[in-house]
Amino acid sequence: LNAVSASSGKFESDPVTVQFSQPPTDFLVAFAQYPFSANGVFVKAAPSSAQTSQTIFLTKKTWAGRYLGNDAGGPGSIALANAQCQEIADAAGLSVDADDVWTAILSDASVHAKDRISDAYDIYNLAGDLVAEQGTLFSGSILNPVNYFEDKTAVDVNNRAWTGTLATGERAEHCNSWSSQLGDGKVGSPKMTDGGWLAVLHANCNAQYSLYCTNRQGE
Repeated sequence: LNAVSASSGKFESDPVTVQFSQPPTDFLVAFAQYPFSANGVFVKAAPSSAQTSQTIFLTKKTWAGRYLGNDAGGPGSIALANAQCQEIADAAGLSVDADDVWTAILSDASVHAKDRISDAYDIYNLAGDLVAEQGTLFSGSILNPVNYFEDKTAVDVNNRAWTGTLATGERAEHCNSWSSQLGDGKVGSPKMTDGGWLAVLHANCNAQYSLYCTNRQGE
């Protein structure tokens, strides 16, 4: 809210309170849903956007490991995979706040997943089941499987996610940072709760698998 103080005539930029000697009638009508104190102070409620939990899901969309996240079929990357998670989550209405940032749970040659993925809050799947308590996502096992796509339909036993990551959150095979058909890439099962949720097998980099996506709020 921007306003001009009735007493000082000064322009106030996004004030927390606006002081009036007497609240104008038209102002009261326009903003009747907002409270005024007895002395004419308009009280602006502070927004509540503090993050208290995280969400995790499996994408219905799949990519070959050698071009992970790249719809054009060129070399893939973690950055491209992150962009896919963001687009898919936004389209599915999963972003609670405008500053929700969605990231793919991946490692590559330069970084371990555990060093780039936040698990600062309890993490839930899209059925509301607790998947991992705060700080335990890369402890070697989870409490409940990821189990759901972004549209809240259940996965099946054949679905897999590229991770390039061991159960400890450290890097494993990653298709040369998701850019080459040579070698293998580690994949996880969204139906499992032991270390296989991240590292059930390694697959040829031409195979088509999904992504795990999770969220945090932007700085």
